[in-house]
Amino acid sequence: MSETMSPDAVMPKGAFAALIGVSAARISQMISEGKIGPEALVGEGRLARIRVDIAKRQINAKRDIGQAFGNGLMTRLGEAPPPEPAAPAAPRPDSIEEQIKREKLRASQFANRKSAEEEEARKGRFTETDEMRQAMGRLAASMLQAFEGSLAEMAADVAGQFGVPARDVEHTLRLRFRAAREDISKRHRRDAAGMPETMETIVTTNEDAAA
Repeated sequence: MSETMSPDAVMPKGAFAALIGVSAARISQMISEGKIGPEALVGEGRLARIRVDIAKRQINAKRDIGQAFGNGLMTRLGEAPPPEPAAPAAPRPDSIEEQIKREKLRASQFANRKSAEEEEARKGRFTETDEMRQAMGRLAASMLQAFEGSLAEMAADVAGQFGVPARDVEHTLRLRFRAAREDISKRHRRDAAGMPETMETIVTTNEDAAA
């Protein structure tokens, strides 16, 4: 390609980089280092174009001779330098606008999740374990008291049916009831002690599901 190219050929920096086997970033670096001088440039800045023949001569004239021989290469006029690996691009830091957008998104997700949790609480889905344990105890105690209050009535019915003193029947029923109540209380305390202090419930929002 270089043998048929006009000595006055001019091309963009990217095309010249491909011609000599380096990256476009390397060409910009050569310009900054002075390896490609102003005589080889047409225009200025990012849109500057390269005079091919002059740029090649300048590059070859300013190359490190020791490096050229160390790589087993001969420096000759018009010969393209060996390809150089492109430097890895440094990660671009987030702009202030992107950081603000990210923080707004995080705040929005937090607010939506909190709103969802409050809605679940209104539905009765969230309940403190200790509060539930106490409520169960109150319910059980209320049921036992109601049953105990009906013992006299039940004793009177049994006594009338079998012709025995109602007082004796009620006394026997109360003894049996107290033993049963003690057994029920022990089982209730054992079951309550085995309940965890808290139970985890995960509430997700539409934004969480899409993430």
